[in-house]
This record gives sequence, C-alpha cells and structure tokens, in this order.
Amino acid sequence: MAINFQTDYTVNQISSLSVSTFYGLQASEVASLSTAQIKALTPEQIAAIGLDVENGSFDDSVIVGFSSTQIAAFTPYQVQNGFTTQQLSSFGTQEIKALTTAQLAVMTYDQINALNEGTVEGVSNADNFQSMSTMQLAALTADQLRAIENDAGEQLTAAQIQKLKPSQLDVIDTFSNDQLKALTSAQVK
Repeated sequence: MAINFQTDYTVNQISSLSVSTFYGLQASEVASLSTAQIKALTPEQIAAIGLDVENGSFDDSVIVGFSSTQIAAFTPYQVQNGFTTQQLSSFGTQEIKALTTAQLAVMTYDQINALNEGTVEGVSNADNFQSMSTMQLAALTADQLRAIENDAGEQLTAAQIQKLKPSQLDVIDTFSNDQLKALTSAQVK
C-alpha cells in the first residue's frame, strides 16, 4: 500500500517512524513529503530512502523523485549525515542545482566525489560543474573541489573561476587561456 506522507503523517510523527518505513519507498511516495516533513527526517531515515532491503539493491529513481524544493529543504546536517554516496551518485543536473551553498559546504570528500560519479543518463561532469552557481563552487573546500575532477579548470566558466579562492585554485591542474585571463589579481600570487 502506497504511503502519502502529507495525509498519513504529521510533521511530529515523521521523526518517530522506524527506518524500515523508508525501505522500498516509491518515487511518488517520496514526492509526497512536505518540506516541513523533510526537515523532520533523521539521518538514518534519509539513508534508508531508495534502499530495497529484500533484494539488496538501491533504486536510483526514488532519489531523483525529490523535487528541487525538497532537496533544498534538507538541512546541512541531514545532507552530511543522512545522504549516502550511493544516493548522491543518483543526482543529476537538476538535483545538483537544487543543493544549497550550506549543503555543499558540509559534504564530505566522498559525498562530493559521488556527485561526479553519477549515473543519470545524459549528465556529464561538465554539466555538473556548469550547473553549480558561483556561490556553490565558492563554498567547496579545496578537498571537495579536488574530489569532483582533476581537470576541473577546463570545465569552469570565467565567472565561476573568478569566485574561487586561491586555495581552491591550487588544486586545479589545467586552465584554458580564457580562464587564465579571467583570474583576478587577488587570485594570482
């Protein structure tokens, strides 16, 4: 029987649901979560979303069932401690765009690296970079930026390059001529 979180559970009831409630959810069930209910989820409940315990598999379509508004509703704590690398590897361009600066800032090296390894059809690493706002890229640590890709410099726009800190630029190996021209005097030392 399908769950409709908005009609079946109050915000206060959500955090008390067992983790097993979240195993095997369908995308439509995930879509029924309100933003207030999302904020009430525990990290353990989040990690269970999309997991099919009976088959020992993971359903990518459940994670991409979250809307941009829902993804933005997760707290940084929930993102850092709840989302698994397997879930994050399901993120496509729309999901990556929905991540807030605060969420990206707390993601671990492995979580950021999982965004790079996403398997959503038609989403390339260049799309991942170019979909990030300058604020999102500026929020990444040098380690997080290194995790995304070694040839990151070739994929960043001039506006994105200008928002990076010198410590972030240090981890990028290659730049195009246009990107080098985009560097500010404060970035070059």
